[in-house]
Amino acid sequence: MVKVAFKQDDDGNITDIAEYPSSLYQDKNKGWIVVEDDPTFSISEKFNWTIRPTDNALVHKSTNMTPDEEYNDVLTKLTLQNLQLTKIIEDLKTALTTSTKQNLSLMADNADQKNISDELQSAVTQLTKEVIGIKAAQEPDTTSADTDTSTATENGGN
Repeated sequence: MVKVAFKQDDDGNITDIAEYPSSLYQDKNKGWIVVEDDPTFSISEKFNWTIRPTDNALVHKSTNMTPDEEYNDVLTKLTLQNLQLTKIIEDLKTALTTSTKQNLSLMADNADQKNISDELQSAVTQLTKEVIGIKAAQEPDTTSADTDTSTATENGGN
C-alpha cells in the first residue's frame, strides 16, 4: 500500500500532508507520522481525520476508527440486530402457537358444553313429556263420557 505522511497539532488535527513518494522521506523526528494511505481519505476533508496514536492508523475523528473498522462495526451491529429480530420472531411464533392451542382448547370446551347443554335440554324435554303423560293418565277421562252422550242424542235417544 502507498504511504502518506502527516503532521498533527497537539489536538490531533492534521496540519500538513506529504503524499507518496515524498512521504517516504519525511523525518519522524520533525513530527511527521507515516501511515498507510486510505482510499477514502480526502485532503479537502482532512479536518474529519486524525492519526490514532496507538497504531498510527488514519481514522475518522468522530469514531476513532478506520473506514474498514467502521464497516465491520456496522456489520457486527446489523448482525446482532438481526439475531435479536430472529429471537423476537421466534418468541412471537411461540406466543402465537400457545395462543392458538388455548383457543382450540376453549373451542373444544365450548363444543363439549354445548353437547352437555343439548343433552340436558333433551332430558328436560323428555321428563316434561313423561310428566305430562303421567298427569294425563291420572286425570279422569271426561272426553269419553261426552262422546257417549252425543252418540245417544244423535240416535234420537232410541
